[in-house]
Amino acid sequence: MKMFLVKMLGNGAIVVGLLMLLGDASFIGALGTALALTVIAYLLGDLVVLPKTNNMIATAVDAVLAFVLLWGVSSNADWNISMGDLLIITLALGVFEYIFHEMLYRTDYHRGKRKIET
Repeated sequence: MKMFLVKMLGNGAIVVGLLMLLGDASFIGALGTALALTVIAYLLGDLVVLPKTNNMIATAVDAVLAFVLLWGVSSNADWNISMGDLLIITLALGVFEYIFHEMLYRTDYHRGKRKIET
């Protein structure tokens, strides 16, 4: 659970901050998007892909997921976010995810248990 909170805070700060800065997203809209992205990326990227592959592949999956989700939400919410802005947010999230996965490797997650601390 501790690692999920770290992911939530990191993703939240990046997504909320950049969506509000680069687009005209409201705080609530950006926060909801960040929470949805965090949960989906944690379940898919950290619990499914990372244990079966490596950090680079899991980071790439998380980045593609983030780009697609942010593009879909921004299109439906009529936020003024360009493709370049989406790439900047995706790149920032990718850097965070790479570091986060390295943090996971230092826990029991990587030491054979392949289970994230709760």
